Amino acid sequence: MKAVVLLSLVTLLAPVVAYSDAPVLTGKTAASAELLPKIREGLGDFAPIFISCANVDSIVVGTVPNGFDPKQIAQVPATLVPPPRNPRYELWTISGCGHSAGIIVVLWTADTGKAMFTLNPLSPIQ
Repeated sequence: MKAVVLLSLVTLLAPVVAYSDAPVLTGKTAASAELLPKIREGLGDFAPIFISCANVDSIVVGTVPNGFDPKQIAQVPATLVPPPRNPRYELWTISGCGHSAGIIVVLWTADTGKAMFTLNPLSPIQ
């Protein structure tokens, strides 16, 4: 649980680094054009943790699994960011080096109008 919270917090607070060889994204997402590169970069930054591989070969966006309960994912402390209002949950599957992992991407707009997101592993990190 602590690892999931840490990943979510670091994703929100980490500076964005540009990747020139970003993997192709397939599927439909509600992420804005501004937020999309930041999510992809966050997935790339955490790929060694999520899939034990530094290279993400593909990203597929889909819907969350049946029975998904938003309470299953870590909540970012309100002291760091405002809590999500009307969040949207998407399942992004990243693959690389023969491994894949499902990541729940939470998207919302803060009261300030800023687009926000967190990355949450579908399964706990071992």
